[in-house]
Amino acid sequence: MIDIMLEFFIYSVLGWMIEAVWYYIVTGKFRDKRMLLHLPMCPVYGIGAVALVHMLPAFADNFLLLFALGALLASAVELLYFLVNEAMYGILVWDYSNQPANYRGGVCAFYTLMWGVLAVVLVRYIDPAAQLLCGFMPEKFKLLAVVFLGIVTAADLKKTLAVFRKFRSGDTQNLPPCFWYMRKKY
Repeated sequence: MIDIMLEFFIYSVLGWMIEAVWYYIVTGKFRDKRMLLHLPMCPVYGIGAVALVHMLPAFADNFLLLFALGALLASAVELLYFLVNEAMYGILVWDYSNQPANYRGGVCAFYTLMWGVLAVVLVRYIDPAAQLLCGFMPEKFKLLAVVFLGIVTAADLKKTLAVFRKFRSGDTQNLPPCFWYMRKKY
């Protein structure tokens, strides 16, 4: 369980980094986009990556199957995260409604294909390297890291959810700059 939690934190931060680079490539600007108020991480990427690396390694040698299953699994995680935020807080944490072949603005064909590519890279290359690196860490260090990161993340999540509740209640003008992309549900 400690290793899974550590993977979650690693992939949440790595996902935030990929998101920042992607946004820079697309717009030519750096803009902080995270899912938590203070920490540079996007938990949806951590959840998705943990699901991929624990459910799909058996398909690592079959590129097409890994791609297809990874695309579907990552899109399912993305859609679930989107729908939970929409239902609980009235927040659209992203909006793909301007993309072709989208469902409720929460998932779309383009990003489903991108998740397939990322699944292949993650399962075949990134996770084996991460597992090797984590294998060198003493168990006590991993435990301390997970406890520390868990406490810090829980504190940040508590503050983040307070912002989301205010947003749901109608305070849409005072979103912190890191939530620039969020908007009220239709």
